[in-house]
Amino acid sequence: MHYLMLTDSHKEMSEINNAAAFILADGMPIVWRSRFTNKPIPERVAGSDLIYSIAEMAAEKGQSIYFWGGAAGVAQSAAEILKNRNPGLKVAGVESPPFGELGPDEEAAMIERIKSAKPDILLVVFGQPKGEAWIHRWHQQLGDP
Repeated sequence: MHYLMLTDSHKEMSEINNAAAFILADGMPIVWRSRFTNKPIPERVAGSDLIYSIAEMAAEKGQSIYFWGGAAGVAQSAAEILKNRNPGLKVAGVESPPFGELGPDEEAAMIERIKSAKPDILLVVFGQPKGEAWIHRWHQQLGDP
């Protein structure tokens, strides 16, 4: 529901949502409301639950994940936990950028670090709508990992 309210109050969110490959129904109210339409959503899919399946699949396929975002130490902890649960998981990188906006030089360096790591999957963990806006802004330049 929070994301729907953000979409309603931030004009740029419609463009971001329309360009998205997919959007998860991360709350039951969304699923319940969809049942009154001609395209009901079959179930809730929480991104926080999906990460375990993504990591498992990546490990099985020999793919790497770059963990980007979260408070200091959170991305590192997530990478370690997922690697312990999925021994074949390759960690391409782990980074918790400083809170706030980055300058142009910092952004360029950040993009270069991610590109150089060549991850198969890039997990972006920022609050809403910052994460969605970040992905929308950079995904093509990063090659859509």
